[in-house]
Formats: sequence, structure tokens, C-alpha cells
Amino acid sequence: MVYVEEFMLCVEYTVKSGYRENFIREVQQSGVLDEIRREDGCLTYEYYCSAAKEDQVLLIEKWATEKQQKTHLDQPHMELLKRIKNKYVTDTSLEKYFPVG
Repeated sequence: MVYVEEFMLCVEYTVKSGYRENFIREVQQSGVLDEIRREDGCLTYEYYCSAAKEDQVLLIEKWATEKQQKTHLDQPHMELLKRIKNKYVTDTSLEKYFPVG
């Protein structure tokens, strides 16, 4: 049996007023999501839009190990995602969740 130290990141983005759809569209069209989802250890990488706050986007990342998630941050396609975020995102908060047990 293989022990998995799976964990999840919840990243909340506040985007410039009125630019949420532009941000999501540009991320999707860039192809970066496909690259990320093919990375070793990526279990989930999904964006969700808030129904209550029109300028908020939630990113849920689930990784098999923290080491794989840290490796993900150094991938070349992450530079493209960083440029897109710099265009639209005004604030970011992060919470990390580890499984119990």
C-alpha cells in the first residue's frame, strides 16, 4: 500500500472590477490549465466563480504530495499564468488543508 500525503490548496483571487470573465477566459484559452492538469501529482486544479462576489474567483488545487505542488510552481508554463494574473488579480489569499488521519 502506498501512503499519499495528499493536500488541498484554496486560493481566493480578487480581480479588477468587471474583469472576472476576462481573467477566466484568458486562463482557459492560454492552454496553461491543460499543462498543469498533466503535471505529476495534480489531482484537481479548478477555478470557481463566486455567486455573491462578482470579482472573486476561487482556485481549488489538490495534489498527491506537497513536493509535487512545489515542483509545479517552477514549471515554465507557470510564468504565463503569472503574467495573466498580474493583468487581472488585485489580491490573493491562500489556505492549505491537509487530510486528517
